[in-house]
Order: sequence, then structure tokens, then C-alpha cells
Amino acid sequence: MVTSLLLAKKLEEDGVRSFTAKEKMTLALGALLHDIGKATIDKNITNKPGKLTDEEFAEMKKHPIHGKVLIRRLRPALETVFGDAVDMNIVEQIVGSHHLRPDGKGYGIDPGVDPIPKKINEIHKALSKESSVEGNIKVTNSGAIIYEHDGKSKTIYGTSKKDDEVVTETSMKTFMAGIENEMSRLCEKKQFVDKLDIHDLVWIVGMADAFDAMISDRSYRLGMHPTKVLKIIEEEKGKQFYAPFVDSFKKIIVDYPIGSIVLFRDGNVGIVTEAEKSGGKCEIVASLFGDIDVVGEERKFTAEEVFIGTRRVNELENALQEKAKPLEGEKIVLAAKDELENFISASINSETLEEILFKIRPDPVFEGSREAFTKSMREEEIER
Repeated sequence: MVTSLLLAKKLEEDGVRSFTAKEKMTLALGALLHDIGKATIDKNITNKPGKLTDEEFAEMKKHPIHGKVLIRRLRPALETVFGDAVDMNIVEQIVGSHHLRPDGKGYGIDPGVDPIPKKINEIHKALSKESSVEGNIKVTNSGAIIYEHDGKSKTIYGTSKKDDEVVTETSMKTFMAGIENEMSRLCEKKQFVDKLDIHDLVWIVGMADAFDAMISDRSYRLGMHPTKVLKIIEEEKGKQFYAPFVDSFKKIIVDYPIGSIVLFRDGNVGIVTEAEKSGGKCEIVASLFGDIDVVGEERKFTAEEVFIGTRRVNELENALQEKAKPLEGEKIVLAAKDELENFISASINSETLEEILFKIRPDPVFEGSREAFTKSMREEEIER
């Protein structure tokens, strides 16, 4: 939700789009509830520690449709709380369409499509207004639907006659589950029209949701670094992401978040302590070129000074391997804080790092801590 609201604020600042108070409230509620449909997905799928199979992913992709149905159940209660301060039609769009794309791809349900028959909508809407899901539902031979709870009887749909016979009786919960399953099934059969007509608040939530998904860790993969994600968003401009909003979105994402790792072009390694758009502050915790004097210092930096940025130390190995250009510095000697003696060696395979460092500079020394640094310097003096 926060990312969506930050984007809306930046769009206003950039003069791209202005928002009414009602649109802001609608965006906030839609962003908060956008994944509510996942509550209906099998927990063995949503909580699976590994990567989903094709069949499981196909089931997961139904969550926007299930969410649209759930919002219709919650709509009476939400309208009671928010009144005219929120546009529930747009909230329903956000929930049902946030995985659709401007290029017509993706999944979910186009808001221009409503394959649910009027009768089912009316029954569902009437039952959704009830304050309890307890009680029973009776269906008569004339088609009337009667809700009974706490000794009281109420005709929800149709007209109940004296000589009516009850042909079906079930619990309120079972009846609602059955009708909502049918609503979802009908939506799955017809999800799109020829041309998407989607409110642009949906594109805001969709972009924020995609960004959060890419930077988040999964059990089967680590989240991406923001700089890499921003490159993907730029590449997908006008395809996966709504083109008029991309430039403003890129401005609200910091390149190097607090707690992330930065390896500078001078060989110093820092942990970011303060984040700005294209830079920030960090504490230097190690130096690949043996600059022991800078270890422990605070450094203000810009993106131009950064050679590699990673979200954590154990990602440095892959990031170094992907870099084609070498670092600029002298002989490779690792200097690090005393308590971070194994800062690099515990995070990167020693053979891999040695191979990388040899490519950057000849005769690297791969040892950690002040003692190792002092030892390597002493050996050099003896050789002289």
C-alpha cells in the first residue's frame, strides 16, 4: 500500500496526474485489499516452501477473480464504513485486475466483463448484507430463497408463498461458498474483452505489487536488488507497466536501501546506514585493497562511486562474477573489522574469489582481519 501511495504523491509532484481525496482513499483501500483473493487459495500452495508447479501456479493465478467475488461480499460492510469517501467500483477493479498489463497480457478479470447473471448477483448481494454467516438457507419449489437465523425468517430472493415446499436446505456458509464458487467459475470462463478499459489506479497498484514481488525473498530464490528491478521496469515500459507512470516510479525507489551492501570502485565495502535516491551513507567494514585506515569510517556516497550493490553479503560472489570490468586499485589485500575477520571468506567461496581477484589484479592476497593485513605487509617488507 505504501509504495502505491508514494507513487501517487510523486505523480502529483511531477505534474503527471492529480488525485482527489476520494481517489487517494480508493487507492489506499484497493492497495490494502488487492491480494485478498489469496485467502481462498489452498494453503498448501500459498505457503509452499518451494517453487510452484505449473498446476499450482494456474490455481494461484485465480486469486484476482476470487478476490473480486470476495469484495462483492464485503462491499455492503465497506460502504457502511467508508460511505462516499471510496469508490467501491474502482476498488473491485484493483482487486480483480491488478495482474493485467497495458499490453493486454497478464491474468485477472477485465472490469468490462461481468459474466455473473443478474439473479446470482442479487442473491449474493442480499446475503452479503446480513451481519452473520450463521443460520440456514432454504430454497422453495417456487424459487424463493429464505434465510433463517435465531428463530427469525427472511425472504432474500423471490416471493415466498404459503403452499411453498422446501426443496433444498443448507447452512448459510455452505450456500455462500457454493454461490461464490459458481461466480468465480463464470468469471474464469470469460475474463477479457477485445480492448482493456481499466482505471489508471489499477496500473499504480499493479506496478507497486510487481516491484514488491521482485525485491522480496522467496524460499526458492533471493529477492532482486532495486537497481536491477528498476532496469526491468524501464525495459517493460509500455508493456508490463503503464508508460506514463514509469519515470515517476523510478524516482521513489532508492537505489541502495538501508542494510544493503555496496562495493566501491576503490575497493572499499560498506553497509548502507542512510538511503537517498542515488546514494546515501554507509559504514566501511572492509577494504579489498588493504586500506585499513578507512575501516569503521562513515562515508557519504553517490551511485557513481558504487562498483556493485547487493542486498546482502552472500550475494557478492555472483555479482562479482557478472561484472566484466575490473576494479581500479592496487594489490588485492583484504582488510576488515576485527569482528568481521571472515567478512568476505565466509560469504564467498574462496576459490571463486581468488579466481576473480586474479583477473582484477596479479598476485592478490586473500586473508582477513587486521592481523592478516599486518602480516602480509610485513612479508612484503622482508622481501624488499
